[in-house]
Amino acid sequence: MPLCKQGQTGRGVALALLFGAGLTVTLTVWGVAIGSLGGFFGLREIARYLSLLGGAAAYLLGLRTLALLRFPLFSGSAQLPRALHGRSEYLGAFALGLLLGNMGLCCPDPVFLSMIPFLAARDRIMDSAVLAAAYGLGRATPLVAVVMLASAGVDSLQLVTRHKQAFDRALGWGLVAIGTLMVYGFSSLPQGDLIAVLLMGAPVVAYHVKAGSPRLRASAWLVAAITGTLAGLRVVRLVLLNLP
Repeated sequence: MPLCKQGQTGRGVALALLFGAGLTVTLTVWGVAIGSLGGFFGLREIARYLSLLGGAAAYLLGLRTLALLRFPLFSGSAQLPRALHGRSEYLGAFALGLLLGNMGLCCPDPVFLSMIPFLAARDRIMDSAVLAAAYGLGRATPLVAVVMLASAGVDSLQLVTRHKQAFDRALGWGLVAIGTLMVYGFSSLPQGDLIAVLLMGAPVVAYHVKAGSPRLRASAWLVAAITGTLAGLRVVRLVLLNLP
């Protein structure tokens, strides 16, 4: 980010775009690799169970983001290879994007981790590549936007830092909700509605107990979570019934 913010606006945007392109290329390659392994090991025949696994992963990582669970995730760092030092900064930005694209597999990036079962279970490798590429583009877009805003004099990084807890909460609850609906949609368990309500309601209670929220506030959030879950289940049922 400091490198992109220096110099002319066009230069910073170009560096950000090249970094995002490198990141997208790496994730696309991972999508092809995971899709190929899925076909080789016959994972497409157990797609339902892989999708269920993806829902469980999203749910658990959501609880971790909300600090309701603690478990380690792999982490790492990437440095620009020595061969690229002193060379074109544009080539360096692209190469750094290629390297950091791998970090989605080992750093706390719950979205790509929960996507892996879907990538492995696709019928066509190209589908896995497109899904991974779409995620790479989505992941790169905020970076480019931040650079463009910084070039225009808007320090959006300070805004993100100030509201980091709110962003974390939104991501955590989003993952919990998505994981709950996926588990419901792919598990075919009896009393599925009750299980989904419990999966959403239990974290709400635990979160507000940990935060020491007033009972009225906690109760209101619990009612909202249950109501939203039941409405979401109806949408999931409609989608599943209308699948081709």
